[in-house]
Amino acid sequence: MPEASQVTSAGRASIFLGAGTVVQVVSGFALAKVLALCTGVEGVGLQGMCLAIGSLAALACGLGVGAALVRALGSQGPEVRLRLSTATVTWFRLAGLGAGILTLFLILVVGMDGFGLGPLPRAQGVPLCLGITCALLQVGDLAVLTAYRASQAIAVSLAVGAIVGAGIGSALVFQFGYGAITTAYLTTQASVSLAAYVMRRREVGALAFHPAASAKDLRLLIVNGVAIALSTVVGSGVQLVMPLLIQRMSGLNSVGLFRSVTAITIGGVGIMAVTLARDYYPRVAGSSPQELVDLPRQQQRLLLTACVPLVIAGTLFAGPALRLAYSPSFEVASTFFGLQLVGEVMRLTSFTYAYVLLARAGRGTYLALESAAGALLLVLGVTGLKLFGLNGLGAAYLITYTAYLVAAAELCRRRCAVRPSPGIMCALAITAASGLLLLGDWPPLTKVAVVVIATGASAVLLVRSRPNTRQVIFRTGVS
Repeated sequence: MPEASQVTSAGRASIFLGAGTVVQVVSGFALAKVLALCTGVEGVGLQGMCLAIGSLAALACGLGVGAALVRALGSQGPEVRLRLSTATVTWFRLAGLGAGILTLFLILVVGMDGFGLGPLPRAQGVPLCLGITCALLQVGDLAVLTAYRASQAIAVSLAVGAIVGAGIGSALVFQFGYGAITTAYLTTQASVSLAAYVMRRREVGALAFHPAASAKDLRLLIVNGVAIALSTVVGSGVQLVMPLLIQRMSGLNSVGLFRSVTAITIGGVGIMAVTLARDYYPRVAGSSPQELVDLPRQQQRLLLTACVPLVIAGTLFAGPALRLAYSPSFEVASTFFGLQLVGEVMRLTSFTYAYVLLARAGRGTYLALESAAGALLLVLGVTGLKLFGLNGLGAAYLITYTAYLVAAAELCRRRCAVRPSPGIMCALAITAASGLLLLGDWPPLTKVAVVVIATGASAVLLVRSRPNTRQVIFRTGVS
């Protein structure tokens, strides 16, 4: 039963990676809770700005080398795998050092105001720069673990690093308040970076750098990775720019509300995103044409089985969740929470097709898709933010990734002979429509009833889809 075996493998990887990400998310919530209590909404906004700046630096300086490594190692022998892994780690060390120095130079030139961190003194730029360097170091080691499909090692890296980093960061924020915001960012990035380094040494071993060979391999990875990086910058990179735009248009308090919501939605549903990036993409890159036909449907069933209960719970308890996770002042973002949550489900499901296009249809197709999605999100997001505030931004996010899902599914059908499941697509359409209804001026109970009914209908369509995911995932000893 090859299909059952594949889904069992996906389920096990999901459990490992999901467990590590759960610990990481909970640790992040603990740090955010301390920030909310000690510094208020503005402090959470400043933390969000630090994370956005660090993520943008990692995205821009990484040049897609990590994704190129995963793609290149699909069918290589042990010697080539080690050489390419060495080149990858070397690149991210150099990129991390360069990004840290460049950020420090820019802070000296334009000050913290230029980065949207006006309330913080310029001295706090030093921990921010070191944190950016550590963020790139961890990306290199995690990319190698991803290429080797070491799901358990990745989970341990994320969990241990998050616990240590959040613990130290929370203590510093509790003691020093605003004065420790960038230092808390540094501790979280440094802890994950150190844990990833240790696990990479344990799983892969020491990587000996040979200038001539490593430079040749690195050129190969950069050539293949630049298009991937460009695709990510014009697509997902737009999401990372959003906190900067919100800060310019609405101030740090709105950034704090945005960060508080996305930490729960992307953090909670993003448990499955880690599985997509760390397990699903390597399997797609290394699969045969026959196996590729069923992989997206298998992963979609896993995603929706986990996400349908989350959508119901998120709609029912959005206000209390924000109040419990942060403080009562965050409860005003309840509608934005619901829109963002449904939009995140659309985004993750669309990636099951996007990764197929990235691995099999050529970088040009993926670049065009990401560019269109990034442009649409930017236009709709800015327009929605001006007209309706954060709720307009949430609606833009949902509309963008619903359109992205439809376009990616159609491209997969035409370019890769991968046909979408009608039942799954109908379930997603119902879920997206229910999310948009949250914008209406309905009583709270009416909104909850609509989303629960729509999500229940999606669950029925999912159950009627074959094969039965639950039976396959938890079956052991499959030959």
